[in-house]
Amino acid sequence: MRKLLLAILLFPAGCATFAADLRSAHDAAHETAGEPAPKAASTKLREFFPESLLWRPELITDENGEAALHFRAADSITTWRVSAVANSARGQLGFGGAEFRAFQNFFVEPDLPPVLTQGDRIGLPVAVYNFQEEEQRVALSLVQDDWYELAGERDRVVKVGAKQVTSVVFDLAARKLGTHALTVEARGEAEGAADAVRRTVTVWPDGRERTHVINTRVSGRTTLSVDVPRGAIPGTARLVCKCYPGVFGSVLDGLEAMLRKPHG
Repeated sequence: MRKLLLAILLFPAGCATFAADLRSAHDAAHETAGEPAPKAASTKLREFFPESLLWRPELITDENGEAALHFRAADSITTWRVSAVANSARGQLGFGGAEFRAFQNFFVEPDLPPVLTQGDRIGLPVAVYNFQEEEQRVALSLVQDDWYELAGERDRVVKVGAKQVTSVVFDLAARKLGTHALTVEARGEAEGAADAVRRTVTVWPDGRERTHVINTRVSGRTTLSVDVPRGAIPGTARLVCKCYPGVFGSVLDGLEAMLRKPHG
């Protein structure tokens, strides 16, 4: 068998199943509504959630047509699909595919929208998945942060049956502009029943976006002025400066937007 050039792509298969054998550590103890929280268990913070896990277009096999590929697994709880395309030095083509999944029998998943507007109040559902063999009490906690305001308790204790799913709703309001992280921690009574998830959300200002563009040629020292509109929301102004050596540089900068789906 001859050497082959492989192009490998890993992406979610589309339906969430149950993911990776992950471990890590959190030692804080909480009590909620007079009930003692379950004992702390080791847990890993899950925060790496790529849309595509891997794209490797230049993998070369050995003389037997075999190659080893090492990569960091994502923290996503899903089944991954592997798609591979190969070609030989003579131009012969081949393709193949496979699936694999990571598994964790206890995990939590906050249903956080990717974007909020400043002042939005939402009920944030946090699902608790218990695929272990026994019912257990689970201590849930939102890690405190200054970008949101929480109405109600930050720490909750819920019962989850064996191989069951339940959810808890946290009422919060978006206060601070920018891109922020929300971390949810969970600890159950059974061994290994611990999880921590960090998701990101962008908080947009509650106003109308206004853009002022200046196009000019510069030579030597040049001064340009930009007027900030009256009544602009503090902390929302953003200045972008792009300099091109010629017209062709400007064309290349816009090429990605021209080819992007669905509008390119």
